[in-house]
Amino acid sequence: MNSFPIISFYKNGEYIISDNYFTVELLKSNWEFKINQIQKDFYENMKIIQFDFPKHEILKRNNKKFNINYLKNYVKKYNNDFSCFKNSYKNEYFGVVYILKNYRVTSEIDIKNSDSFRLQTPLKKLVPKDKYIKTIKAIKKEISVGNFYQINFTIPFKANYTGDYCDIFLHYHQKFSGDYHALIPYKNGAIISMSPELFLKKEGDSLISQPIKGTLPNTPENYKKILESEKEESELSMIVDLLRNDLNSVGDIQGDSINFHRKIMNLGNLIHTYSEIEVKTSKKLGEIIKKTAPGGSISGCPKEAAVEAILKYEKFDREGYTGSIGWWQRDNFILNITIRSFILRGDKILYHSGGGIVYDSEPEKEFEEILLKASKIQI
Repeated sequence: MNSFPIISFYKNGEYIISDNYFTVELLKSNWEFKINQIQKDFYENMKIIQFDFPKHEILKRNNKKFNINYLKNYVKKYNNDFSCFKNSYKNEYFGVVYILKNYRVTSEIDIKNSDSFRLQTPLKKLVPKDKYIKTIKAIKKEISVGNFYQINFTIPFKANYTGDYCDIFLHYHQKFSGDYHALIPYKNGAIISMSPELFLKKEGDSLISQPIKGTLPNTPENYKKILESEKEESELSMIVDLLRNDLNSVGDIQGDSINFHRKIMNLGNLIHTYSEIEVKTSKKLGEIIKKTAPGGSISGCPKEAAVEAILKYEKFDREGYTGSIGWWQRDNFILNITIRSFILRGDKILYHSGGGIVYDSEPEKEFEEILLKASKIQI
C-alpha cells in the first residue's frame, strides 16, 4: 500500500481512487518508448499518467537548446528560493505512469479528511505588477511584428502551508468547479489539479479536444459580453484552428468536425467560452501526445514560436502546470490540461495563473484576469 492515494477524474462525474499502485518514470529521452512498452505490457490495467509542460518537445523539433542562467538569477532576485522548483530545464524528467494494482470508481470521494490544511502565509505573486505589465507590452510588440499571434503567459504564486495532500485536495475540490480534478503524489511532493479543461479524450476511434479561452466574472451581463467580444472570439478561434491542425496530424483521414464553437462554461465565480474538435484515429497514446502536446490553449499560436516566447518571457519553470493528468486503459484515455493546479513540495505550495495575450490585449485587464483566476486559492 502507498502512503497517499491517487485520485483522478474518470467520467460522468466519477473518480478513480487507488492506494495500491507502482510507478514508471518517463524521461525526456525515452518517454515515447516507455509509453509504448507500457501499452503493450499493461494493456488491460487501469493507468494514471502525468506529464509536465512538454517544452522540450518543441525545442527538439526546432533543434534548439534553452539557457537557464537568467532563470536562476531571476528566481534568486524575486523569490530567493530556487530550491522549491524542480528545475526540469536541467533534469530529464518528463512524467510518470501509475499502474494501478487495484482501484475503485466512485462518485463520492470518501478519503480521510483531518481538516489540517492551512496556509501559513498568504499566496504571493512572484512577478510584481510593474514587471508583468512591462512583459505584456514586450509580448505585444513581438505580436505586432508577426513573430507569433497569441501566447499564453503565466505567473506563479507561492505560500507556505501545513497539512497533508488529501486535506488540500478535498479543500479545493469543494471550492473549485470543473470536471477534471486529480491528486497525484510523488516523491517529496504532489500535484493537485482542479482543472476544468479537457485536453484529449479518446474512446474507440474518436479523439476530441475542448480548448477554453475567454474569462469573465460570472454575472448576468457578462454572458452576452463574452460572446460579443471580438478579442475573446479571436483568441478561441485561433486555438481551434491550431488544434484542428494538431488533431488532423494523427487522424486516419484528413478531416475534422467542430462539434460546437464558443459555448459558455459556467464555473461558479467565472465563465469561459470553449469549443470541441473531433477526428477519427486509430493511433496510440504515445504518438498522439507527441503530435499534439503541449495543448494549444496553454501555449499559443503558432505553437512552436509561442513556446519559445514562453521560455523567453516566463521566468519560472511551469513544471506540472499546463502539462496533463488523466487515466488510460487499453486504447482509451482522457487527459486534462493541468490548469487551476497546485504544486506541493516540502512546506511550499505553488499556483500559476495566466491567460492568452493577443494584439489587442490590454495589460491592466490581463493582470486583473490572472488575479480573478487565482481568487479562490486563499483560505
